[in-house]
This record gives sequence, structure tokens and C-alpha cells, in this order.
Amino acid sequence: MTIVFVNGVPLTPAVWTPLLSELPGPRRRDAVLLAPPGFGAPLPAGFGATMSGYRDWLIDELSRFGAPVDLVGHSLSGG
Repeated sequence: MTIVFVNGVPLTPAVWTPLLSELPGPRRRDAVLLAPPGFGAPLPAGFGATMSGYRDWLIDELSRFGAPVDLVGHSLSGG
């Protein structure tokens, strides 16, 4: 199963490097790093940097896998 790692404010996908090195080979190969717009990825023109904008972005990204994924997220600003 694919493991999707998503960083948050104010991080970039580099935050996952130490963890990825600890995963067994097969799990590491199944890992995907997603960077939200503006946090390690370019901010697309017209992107609304709102909670619903980021929610919709994540839903769109996850729907591309077409199968269940293990989702792991991290943010220093989450409530």
C-alpha cells in the first residue's frame, strides 16, 4: 500500500528524510512525498491559500492513486 507523507506549515518534504531512511525497503519504495502549494511546491496561479483550498488540493492529490493509501501528515501550526 502506498504511504503518502504530507508536510505542513512551515515545513518542506525534507522533514520526512530521517523517517524514510528508517522504513524497510519495500515500504520506502511505496512512499510518496506531497508538498502543499507554497510549502515546498510552487503556488499555482489562482490558488486560494485557504483551509478549503488546501483541503481540496489534498483530496485531488490523493484521488490520483485510485486505491487506499496510508496518509501521514505533520504541521507545526495544526490545532
